[in-house]
Amino acid sequence: MSVPNLTLNNGVEMPQLGLGTARSGDEEIRRLVAEALDLGYRLIDTAAKYENEAGVGRGIADAGLPRDEVFVTTKLRGAEQGYESATKALDASLRRLGLDHVDLYLIHWPLPRLDKYVESWRALEELLAQGKTRAIGVSNFLPEHLDRLAAESATVPAVNQIELHPRWPQARTRADNATRGIVTQAWSPWPMQEQLCWRSPYSPTSPASTAGRLVRSCCAGTCSSASRPSPSPPIPTDSARIWRSSTSNWTTTTCPRSPDSTRAPRSATRTRQRTRSTDRPSAPQSGTASDPVPRCRRRAANGW
Repeated sequence: MSVPNLTLNNGVEMPQLGLGTARSGDEEIRRLVAEALDLGYRLIDTAAKYENEAGVGRGIADAGLPRDEVFVTTKLRGAEQGYESATKALDASLRRLGLDHVDLYLIHWPLPRLDKYVESWRALEELLAQGKTRAIGVSNFLPEHLDRLAAESATVPAVNQIELHPRWPQARTRADNATRGIVTQAWSPWPMQEQLCWRSPYSPTSPASTAGRLVRSCCAGTCSSASRPSPSPPIPTDSARIWRSSTSNWTTTTCPRSPDSTRAPRSATRTRQRTRSTDRPSAPQSGTASDPVPRCRRRAANGW
């Protein structure tokens, strides 16, 4: 499997397709990471909050690839925001991963109620200068958070990792990131599989709809990039894998799911809340939504 790279704003190249590791323990993710790397994945995305960095590191070691062939992302958890704590947090992540540096270090959430993401960002700038990470970025940041970083720091984030999928394409956010020179990375690019296949407002039968093409391919189990209609890359066996596929200016990562895990569709109310965004095309909806604010915006604002 050959995966194209994107060049970040500091010249570092990042694969457009990667493996996400949320909701998997150390032993499971060790096996899955090694298998994914054997299949051709070269971007592995983890986070301190996932509590599996040690397993990710062991999986990378088991694969036996040269270090410069594996792009490793990890993230600063909210409880460790702040200048000093953020500096120590990356050192702890590196110990768990068994690495001397990561390729991308992200602030996992802005958590504006803590008002520490700017000083955390300054710590990330220092970590970048020290060579402990090759690039720095953010996750789940809204334009107002990026505005503040621009006003109070000297480094533009290389990446903004956000929730992005056919049901929520976030065109305005992607456009805003692009104007700043920030690569948009998708988390959960294939969420709520049951919702996409059964209730998606983007009709899988509409050949004119890019979202429809994505929905059709996802429901068929062959989710692939809208810009590259080739079959999707191989998926590690015995795991219903969600991968991060990408277009020419954004990249994506995926979360593993156990083979026997099933998840009931979310409630209609939750679905309506998630679809009432100005970034999404209008679609017929039943009932009314008590909270029309998208979930990610509520999280970013409230620090969930």
